[in-house]
Amino acid sequence: MRYSYKEDGEIKGFYELNPFPSCNQLIVSNHAFIAPDYRGNGSGKRASRERIRKAIELGYDCMMCTCRADNHVQVKILKKAGWSFAWAFHSKETNRTIQVWFLNLGE
Repeated sequence: MRYSYKEDGEIKGFYELNPFPSCNQLIVSNHAFIAPDYRGNGSGKRASRERIRKAIELGYDCMMCTCRADNHVQVKILKKAGWSFAWAFHSKETNRTIQVWFLNLGE
């Protein structure tokens, strides 16, 4: 499901949270996006905290997300938020290295 990320009533981006098939307590966070005009001022960090809060509110125990290895800003946000790097793979679709990260919501 797609959620808008708002600050001061203004939509600044969005993210998706989708249940992982056959694993009721794992949710996948994907397609996180902050509009270019709002980047560089902490909106990505605040949006990351919001999607974690939303996953907890929905009752999930663990989150998984992917990000491009060359997206250094997102990698930094994930590390600071306590996500654990799991592995990386080469995407044939995008011809880029994709990282997979996990976050235990029960900690």
